[in-house]
Amino acid sequence: EKAKNSIFKLENYLSDGLAKDMSFEDNEELFLHTDSVLNFKNIGFPKELPFSKLPEGAMLLITSRSKTGKTSLLVGSLTENFINGANCYIASYEIPRVSLINRMLSYISDVPLQEINEGIYSVSDSSLRVLVARYVLSKNVDFKTASRIMLEQGEEGLRALPTRDNKLIIKASLTKDELSKYKAKNKKAPTLPTDLDILKDVRDYNKVDKLDFVYIDYISLIPFIDSKNSREQNIANFSKALKLSLLETSTVGIVLSQSKSAQEFYMPLYSQAITLDCDASISIQPTKEQNENSLTTIHLYVARHTEGYMSYECEKHLEVQKFIPTGNSVGLEDFLEKYNKENKGKDKK
Repeated sequence: EKAKNSIFKLENYLSDGLAKDMSFEDNEELFLHTDSVLNFKNIGFPKELPFSKLPEGAMLLITSRSKTGKTSLLVGSLTENFINGANCYIASYEIPRVSLINRMLSYISDVPLQEINEGIYSVSDSSLRVLVARYVLSKNVDFKTASRIMLEQGEEGLRALPTRDNKLIIKASLTKDELSKYKAKNKKAPTLPTDLDILKDVRDYNKVDKLDFVYIDYISLIPFIDSKNSREQNIANFSKALKLSLLETSTVGIVLSQSKSAQEFYMPLYSQAITLDCDASISIQPTKEQNENSLTTIHLYVARHTEGYMSYECEKHLEVQKFIPTGNSVGLEDFLEKYNKENKGKDKK
């Protein structure tokens, strides 16, 4: 009898709940007054590339072999978006914070990264250009205007400029000197985020202000909370959770991964499930001939919002973190035919 009463009460509860919650949306409101134009955002890549714009909530995967320039491509995107007013978040497990900032300075100033890292400049005005680039990152000004102000008013003119309203949140390792500064101030130094930290940060920062872009370099280096799962399963679970968080917050995510092999440079290492979650997947891989001529190719493998399976030739200037499209493009299958002939048996070796 108690069971029957309980079931009866439960049925009544469900019935009432359905009556209240499952009302159909008005057809006129749904089909006549819904804006059909997707809000595409520039993601900081050269505009000649068809994937230079993605809709809010999209996820882009960059997967390539070592030494091909995928971190440089990410830095270019990050820098362009930040200096154009976007709020950006980056979890960098590949390079420390100071290296990331130096790469951004190199991209803005066109001064080679090695010179900035060593503090030894081959051209007389290079140190001045790097100083101007520092003000571009901290003040609300572009490089051309900042350079003119420096020439006309000196550094005082740059100091007087308003500070940027947008923010860059960098989650990366610190140098020994940076750690010493935290210790001297009795402050706890930040640690690299776990998978759950990143998901929480995406939601929390969007509650405070609009977070426009999230960058992760690399996804396979993230410290996962659930150590019982395999790395492949953890990456697959995180990829799905990140994609949902991006959609819920209208944030664009750009994720880096190492590639599976020399032959399958366009497939991510460990978990290929990421390619099912992302809106676009690109990779960087030149032929031997291109490599000898300071050229490379950016390949669009997965594409939900444009034509996929295409390869786009670019000049590569990794010393200043830049890729410049040449205007030449071929189908990915044609590129792979030539590339595989060059690299036949390479993985076996």
